[in-house]
Amino acid sequence: MNLLIYVAPSNGVWERLRSVIPTTASSMKLDICHSLDALSHRLRSPSADFTAAILVASSYQELLDLVTFSDLLTDLRIIMILPDRNKNTIAKAHTLRPRFLTYLENGLNDVTAVLNKMLEKRNPEKTLERG
Repeated sequence: MNLLIYVAPSNGVWERLRSVIPTTASSMKLDICHSLDALSHRLRSPSADFTAAILVASSYQELLDLVTFSDLLTDLRIIMILPDRNKNTIAKAHTLRPRFLTYLENGLNDVTAVLNKMLEKRNPEKTLERG
């Protein structure tokens, strides 16, 4: 499984997310983008072969920016981390058709569980460990 992660480094979430993202799964390639420009470039790359993505929107505006990539994200299993529980935020996030939604205020341990499930479905004998 190839995993694309988008998280801005300035919002403090990257440190939290890094602690729950598996780092020892040899069958998984991580590609981390810390800017929308980097994300755009990576998604448009001919070698982009991602099966899943974790997208962290630290604000509603950042979510709107992520939605502009919806046509490039259609084939990915998306885990979406939202800034708040506002119904407009949730509705906008659903336009990306995420497999899992969670919020910045929640712990991020559920992300590992969801990634494990995704990996089990692709390769039943492998599971992820937290790094």
